[in-house]
Amino acid sequence: MTANPPKLHVGVVGLGVGRRFVEAFAAHPHTEVSAICAKEQDVLADTCREHAIPQAYTEFADILADPRVELLVIATPHALHADMAVQALRAGKHVVVEKPMCISLQECEAMIQAVEETGRILAVDQVLRFYPYYQSIREHVASGGMGEIYYAEADYLHNTAQLIRERTVWRGSAEHSHYPILGGGSHSLDMLRWLVGEVDRVHCEASQRALRDFPFPDCMIATLQFANGAVGKCTTSYGLVRPTMHNLVLFGTDGTIERARGRRDQDKQFRPANGHEFAEEEWPVPFQPPGGKPIASVADHVYQCVRDNTTPLTNVWEGANTVAVALAAIESWHTGKPVRPAHFEPA
Repeated sequence: MTANPPKLHVGVVGLGVGRRFVEAFAAHPHTEVSAICAKEQDVLADTCREHAIPQAYTEFADILADPRVELLVIATPHALHADMAVQALRAGKHVVVEKPMCISLQECEAMIQAVEETGRILAVDQVLRFYPYYQSIREHVASGGMGEIYYAEADYLHNTAQLIRERTVWRGSAEHSHYPILGGGSHSLDMLRWLVGEVDRVHCEASQRALRDFPFPDCMIATLQFANGAVGKCTTSYGLVRPTMHNLVLFGTDGTIERARGRRDQDKQFRPANGHEFAEEEWPVPFQPPGGKPIASVADHVYQCVRDNTTPLTNVWEGANTVAVALAAIESWHTGKPVRPAHFEPA
């Protein structure tokens, strides 16, 4: 009979989005949340009490030095991701970092170098890849069920005014480079890269009419030329007057998939039928999985990667290439010219 493996000890820095990781790792049968770190004493106390966490810190240096912590989740404002991740890797810890992985190409390079030199695992919380809905579409595309993809669009459409002005005011600070195409748009760009392939060229336009006090454009649209010849589009809006919507449309030579309204009754596919007719079918996997966002699936995947010493699905190179496309879009908006994104591969 095989003995139970020792539990993986996890630390979490930042208890906004990070609280979901506390819940996921606390519920996992083979992991234990041993320490958390945040500035808010009341939040620390409540979280420790709720999940029986033995140690709480208010300083990153203290959780970094905790010898029990083997895996560190970094769910802090964007400008802090790279430095914290590099420090954690060099301290011998595995890392999960919130999206976007970082905010500059130099930071991408530093994080990749730290992973390659330490042999530690870094995973980015590009959570859309863990939705059963998107996984089923990925399998369908990879199996040739749509023929060749020649057009793809994925949009991140949101109203973040209250979030920016009241809950996470750092998003409205210029130092965190919270351009929509890099912040929320990293979800959609990562999805397009995963489904279609690498991006060869980006052109971007933007406007600022919905959130006039925001230091960046509140709406950005990037057109994409993929390396395989397909074309695409990614729109990110932070001032949308409607609930959140994740749009996805794929045109293939043998079929179409669309999620046009962000509701299950609009998730459908079209296939050729007789003559000029098309068969229309509801997509068989619902968008929203039981329990909401599949953070538990992310946590389990990372645990298995650490246990088996395997590379995560959303590894440091994947994270860097998604950031690179977003940064190319931002550069294109500033210059008015198409930009080729940087590309990163394992050494």
